[in-house]
Amino acid sequence: MVTPSDRVWFLGWVTLCFQLTACDPELASSTPDADPTPERVPVQDEGGSPAGGDSSALSARDSGASIPKDSGDPLLGLAACPTDVSTPIYSTMPMKVEDFHVFRPLGFITHPTWVLPTYHSNFAVAAVGQTIAEQKPVVFPAAGRVTQIRRVYFTSSGQTGYQVDFRPCQKFLTYFNHLKKISDRLDTELKKVLNESTDCVTKLVSGNDTITTCNKDIQIDVLEGELIGYSGDSAGVDFGAIDERLPAPAHVIPSHYNGYRNYVSPIPYFKSTVRTEFEKKLGSVFDFSVKRTATPVEGAYVQDVAGTAQGNWFSAGRFATNPDNGGHMALVHDYIAYDDEPIMSIGSTALTGIKGIVGIRKPVATSGTVNRDWKQITSNGLMHCFDAFTSTTMPSRGPRSTGGLGLVDPKGIILMQMTDATHLKAEWRSATTCAADTSTLQFTAAATLFER
Repeated sequence: MVTPSDRVWFLGWVTLCFQLTACDPELASSTPDADPTPERVPVQDEGGSPAGGDSSALSARDSGASIPKDSGDPLLGLAACPTDVSTPIYSTMPMKVEDFHVFRPLGFITHPTWVLPTYHSNFAVAAVGQTIAEQKPVVFPAAGRVTQIRRVYFTSSGQTGYQVDFRPCQKFLTYFNHLKKISDRLDTELKKVLNESTDCVTKLVSGNDTITTCNKDIQIDVLEGELIGYSGDSAGVDFGAIDERLPAPAHVIPSHYNGYRNYVSPIPYFKSTVRTEFEKKLGSVFDFSVKRTATPVEGAYVQDVAGTAQGNWFSAGRFATNPDNGGHMALVHDYIAYDDEPIMSIGSTALTGIKGIVGIRKPVATSGTVNRDWKQITSNGLMHCFDAFTSTTMPSRGPRSTGGLGLVDPKGIILMQMTDATHLKAEWRSATTCAADTSTLQFTAAATLFER
């Protein structure tokens, strides 16, 4: 069975490769090092010294030794996480500050992969559509244990990519995705235990193109500052985290997100000096000069506001974990401008006549029923209408949000009404402007009924 994480991980690679032209057909070869000594990269810590400083609190797993496959519980011997979730877990920046342009906040949207806001961030190592001559090293931000390595191979480009999951403590999972190469040590350990017959699955993508995905649970203790691998020539490196100490994310109907975990931004889990450096780099992956200053500065992927239209909506039972995200719709805000800029992310089959990301022109109305912000639309029975859409452009890239998200021109109007606290009806219509009195407007059979 294809899990939500499988779908997202696979589509993430497809989007980066084909939509953003971020895959390099040339793949650097990787030759296992005969010496299994952990590789270290001199990333600076808060005192200006090479990474991998004092990690005595986690010394039980600092030997860098592999744990036998048959050792049982993968968390055995791993340090417990601090009870206080505000206690820093990470100490070292995973990439040198000069090796990436911006760190993307949570809440990014890109069709067709992410109709709903993304729950992980990304190191942007190159401008979209550009390549860099040198792949950049990525290191572990803390001592911990690698628990899974995922490898993907595309026959069409001959490219291989990796995801590495590791835990700095028992109830905190960290992952790095879109690595073009993993360290010699990790590669050697993976080859020792990977069974190509049972751990790998090949699927047909289109035509004769296939993708082979290998997942391997593994146990490798690693050091703070030890090399994980290298970025690609264009695609950024995803950096995500899951804090299992926290309650479920605050979606209006949590059961519609079965399979979602407690995704968090990794930024608040760094010691203060490193966190400050991260916050300075939060910005648009399309225009590196545009920074995020909204609160929370690290971004937000859960934007549901109960009793209002703001947040995620699903058509005909196609909830968040459904592999077909075409029926999803998100009434949220730009990942950079946030509350100042409403956007409407419409899945490929959610509304008849329109799909993609629609921006509501700023400033939004503060009264009435035309061009209001999502959180001002409630289940009071009023019909709302939208006819003022963002037309701001970026050079050679067409209409864009403040954060650079590609926007579509609806070439019409959009009607919307909350029928109760957890249901919303919407319809695209071919018209030029909204009627001054929206109470005269009626839905047709083309309207879609969404639920939380």
